[in-house]
Parts: sequence; C-alpha cells; structure tokens
Amino acid sequence: MISNSLERKIYKPSLLVSFLSIILLFSVYGYSSSISHNGFSYKIITSPITGKKWLDRNLGATAVCTKSPTDSSYTNANDYVTDQEDCFGDLYQWGRLTDGHEKVDYQDDSQNLETSFDPQNTIVNGKALVTVGSESDKFITGPYNSSDWTDKDDSGRIRTAQWSRNDGQSICPYGFRVPRMWELTAETVANSIQNTDVNGNGNIEVVDNNTAFLNFLKIPATGYRDIMNGDLISSGEVAMLMINTYHSNHSVPYIYISDSSSSTSIYGHVLRGKTVRCIKSTSKFKRIPRKPLDQRVYSNN
Repeated sequence: MISNSLERKIYKPSLLVSFLSIILLFSVYGYSSSISHNGFSYKIITSPITGKKWLDRNLGATAVCTKSPTDSSYTNANDYVTDQEDCFGDLYQWGRLTDGHEKVDYQDDSQNLETSFDPQNTIVNGKALVTVGSESDKFITGPYNSSDWTDKDDSGRIRTAQWSRNDGQSICPYGFRVPRMWELTAETVANSIQNTDVNGNGNIEVVDNNTAFLNFLKIPATGYRDIMNGDLISSGEVAMLMINTYHSNHSVPYIYISDSSSSTSIYGHVLRGKTVRCIKSTSKFKRIPRKPLDQRVYSNN
C-alpha cells in the first residue's frame, strides 16, 4: 500500500503540470487577458454590443485613451494631440505589413517618407507581401491618380488574404486579424446600437468624436497621412479606421469619424495612412508556411 506521503510526492507534480497546461492552453488559444506583438502589449476586451473580442487599443499604441477630443480641458486640437498621442497608434497603408512605414511622429510628420518608390519592386521572386518592407520601410507617397504601392495585386485579393491571417505573421497578434466592414460597423456606427450608454460599459453608437471615445473601443481622433506628401492631416479632429476590404480603382472603405458625424460609406486611396484595430479570429489558429505567392492558400477567417 502506498503511503500518504508517497501519494503526495507522486500526484502533486501531476497536478502542477495539469495546472500549467491549462494556463498554456488559455494563452495559446486567446483566453488570456493580454497579448504581445511586435514589441507592444495589448489587453483583450469583450464588446458589450456583439460579444466579440478586440484589442483594447490601435496597433502601435502604448496606452488607451483617457479623454475625448471634446474635453473641456483642451482649447484646441493640438492640446488633445499632445496629451493623448500615446493612444493614437500607427498609420498603415492598406495591405502593407509592419515594416516601419506605419510609424509617425505626431509632432513632426515630415519624417519616414519615400517619394521615389518603384511599385514593381514590392514583390521580388514571388515572395512579397510577406517580406514587403525590405525594399522600402518608408511611407510611400504618390499622386492621387497613381495606381498603387504595388503593381502585382490589382484585385486586392492577395493583400486581403494577407491581412486576414491570424497566425501572427501579419500585422495583428496571434489569433487576431484586421476586421471586415460589417464587423467594425456593428461595433461603432450601426444604427441598431443604442445612442445612450445606459450601463456605462461602452455600449453606445459612434456618431462623432465624443461618442467614439465613450464607445468601448475608445477610438482616438488620430487624423491620417496624405498620399501626396505624407502630411499628417486633421490630427485631433478626425478618426479613420482601416477595414480589410478592397473596393476598386485602388480604393478601400473605412470608418470615418469627425466632431459632428460618422460614416462607413467613404472610400480612400490605398496609399492613405490610417489606424488599425484588430479583432479576435473565430477560426482555428493555423500557422501558414511561407510559400511563393502563387502557391499560398489562406484559410484563416
């Protein structure tokens, strides 16, 4: 017969291993309360509107916003930018990876520009969009009638698939991806959302910058980067949230929010820099091997 002391020696380590395994599973499958990616830490929040899980801040942001652009302590938009810029995050050109182009100094927008970019060089030996940025880590500028930052994806299919990846190899953390139009709309500007936050949990329709802050996503008025010269436009005055949907003629839809309105029926050029908020994927997390572009299959949703 095994003594009680021997039983403890045998089973205690097993219980410890089981406990650690559970913690590991919670972390791997997205049940942890926080997650790190590309040097940034994010908390995972649950929508009081749809029940879906989101990152608590924009990609590249180091904090969650604590004040609205309309707060009475600000005398102008610059006051808001100076005080809240840590919650703004990066400004991505549609379909590009985290290659450095997305970085912006909200106090000096003249940096990080590329004005002589050859779109034919964004895909080399059939392996771009996975390694894009090795050719240029700058924000690409061009005329409003310019075709694109790449001439290898006229339909937008490849870049849509790239931003749909939830294996941590795209711009969002492992288990997350860039949202589609209906997903972000359902959390922000949908008419079905209540117009008063009755329970104080962020369940409120976004109709302007103030309600964007009151919404559970705490959306900041970052402004955007212009395609002509990379200038930072309307910082502290408008928000533009990227959506993983391609329209046509090198334009993509996005959520637009200002001091007095909000809309989803707006399209902007793929070169325009906007913020990104990631949503938790509902599909199984599958790491996709890096293959030549014409051999890749993107199955994550």
